Amino acid sequence: SFCLQILRYESKFIKNIIKVIGDKLSRTPLSVEPKLIGIQSQAEHINLWLQDGSSDVGIFVVYGMSGIGKTTIAKHVYNSNFRSFEGSSFIENIKERADRPNGLVQIQMQLLSDILNDREVKIHSVSEGIIKIERAISFRRVLLVLDDVDQMDQLDAILRMKDHFYSGSKILITTRREKLLKVDQVTEVHKVQTLD
Repeated sequence: SFCLQILRYESKFIKNIIKVIGDKLSRTPLSVEPKLIGIQSQAEHINLWLQDGSSDVGIFVVYGMSGIGKTTIAKHVYNSNFRSFEGSSFIENIKERADRPNGLVQIQMQLLSDILNDREVKIHSVSEGIIKIERAISFRRVLLVLDDVDQMDQLDAILRMKDHFYSGSKILITTRREKLLKVDQVTEVHKVQTLD
């Protein structure tokens, strides 16, 4: 009986390992132009921050004017690092998507679907989405990229969940709004420079 319990435990443990590895392998990188001049120097500081091994939940803001390449840098950094995390999500065009009917629920569904690696996620309200997201981020180290955050309330929604993120999780935000840089909980800021 004792041996049978050990075998069941080992079987469950092996299944969990297979699931974690399968989830990592099934996640795909984002499409980025392959030959980008100057991208390495722009991404270097962010990569070091993502790979610092800290157990803190960090928030990094990439700031710059419209069209300067914030999203491209964020995609490049995401592709270089997402497999080091147990879950990851890149939410693009938050400013535009949040203004659509049911936009916040759609964003929440994508985030949950990405992190859980499950296409069948269903959410019926923003409050339900918050509860499900908090549950999903509380037991896995995640990389979350929020592209084109435009309003303070969009950032506040993340800050309210910050204590629920599993230790070592990282949140990368791109914005053109300078006021978002002044939030106390922002760990690092990178201002995107124009090319010489």
